[in-house]
Amino acid sequence: KTAVRINNDDCDPDTLILTQLPGYPIRTRFSDVPDGWTECILPFAVKKEILATPGFPKPILRPPTTVHCIKALADGSGLGVFATENITMGDLIFTERPMYIGPVAQRAMIDTPAHFTMEQRSQAALFEKERLLRVSFLRMPPEMRAAFMALSNSHKHDGSGPLMGVIRTNAFGVEV
Repeated sequence: KTAVRINNDDCDPDTLILTQLPGYPIRTRFSDVPDGWTECILPFAVKKEILATPGFPKPILRPPTTVHCIKALADGSGLGVFATENITMGDLIFTERPMYIGPVAQRAMIDTPAHFTMEQRSQAALFEKERLLRVSFLRMPPEMRAAFMALSNSHKHDGSGPLMGVIRTNAFGVEV
């Protein structure tokens, strides 16, 4: 099983913790916080580093006007973002907090039998990551969970699980 703690300030720096950034009281409604928050699974040391960042949390910068629209693509393959007026490089078009932040190579500390193939080990790791994501997912308010589950999932048949499939389809990694 993956070792996880929930907001424990005296744990090992490498221990994964479940938290929200920026933090709000547990019963805060998402609609009461214009900038929202992000559910996180992070090593404790990363959370401490984020909280020590001068000025954290900063309000989200908003573009002065809306210069885009979201429409269905002509070929029926999904949605696209289209400029509604001329924009130049560096113009702020859209901002929001991420719904979820977690390690790119999220650790799944599980023991698998020695006879497992690499594919079986991979499936066991995906299962464990899905289990951990579910705990973080259930901490989200209902409207945030609905928005998360409305995202595309192109990994429905590879054993990823519904949450991990959404993450694998929509997430991107950032080296810090």
